[in-house]
Amino acid sequence: MARPALGPLYAAARFAGRLVPWAALVLGAAALAGCAALLAVALPDAQSRHDAYARAVPCAAGQEGQEGQDGPDCLGAARCTVATVHIRHTGKSSYYWADLTCPGASTRRVPFDGDRPLLRTLHPGDAVTATSWRGKVVTLAAPGGTPAQRTDDDPADAPHDVTVASVIVGAVGILLVTVGCVELRRRRHRRVRHAVSPS
Repeated sequence: MARPALGPLYAAARFAGRLVPWAALVLGAAALAGCAALLAVALPDAQSRHDAYARAVPCAAGQEGQEGQDGPDCLGAARCTVATVHIRHTGKSSYYWADLTCPGASTRRVPFDGDRPLLRTLHPGDAVTATSWRGKVVTLAAPGGTPAQRTDDDPADAPHDVTVASVIVGAVGILLVTVGCVELRRRRHRRVRHAVSPS
């Protein structure tokens, strides 16, 4: 039985191989552009939120409990009840959040980046104190104030997180651009060498 011709497959493989350095350059440039956007836009915004949060004072009477992105720029405290607690591990990913029932508000889902020190101890029906800022719960605490746990909406680490993300994206971009340039240079030298070599 005759084998199928491998010519088209070989040609396709060679064509794909020629595109690899250019693809690395394009992806690297996109990553560097993303890094620049993080540093130019996301980092100043994160720093602004961090500074505003650091200056925030407790809300006056009547300001607490407002919802949404346009909530007060002060720290509101509300006594809430835990509706459900979610601690899930799926493969390499983990998900943590609690659903709260607070006075004058619908059930609120509060995300965390881990289950310590508070989330793992909570059960439905437990009373907690939710501290909110700009309409988001930033800290959850047991009665008495301890233990307390920061939520994913706490802006205290926002500048650090954006900086780390920009460093990672920038490093990937530099690596891809370097790989693309080195490969193109290597291929150019190989073509030159073949052109001057005696037949």
